[in-house]
Amino acid sequence: MEKIKAVEKEISKNPSAKEEIELKNMTQVAKLICYAAINRKESRGAHFRIDFPLSDDKNWKKHLVYNIMSKQ
Repeated sequence: MEKIKAVEKEISKNPSAKEEIELKNMTQVAKLICYAAINRKESRGAHFRIDFPLSDDKNWKKHLVYNIMSKQ
């Protein structure tokens, strides 16, 4: 998350170039993936956590929904 936030600081608040817009979009998606990984206390699919190596269907077989604006 620290690396993502460092990249975000380098991006213009109002990007105009295609590459800047794409980078901003990628950092937003990366942040959401990190938040989900931190919140989900299990391993599932390509998401593996050393501290929670097993899947936990009882508590975590559900979708996580995040709002980009609430995670700024």
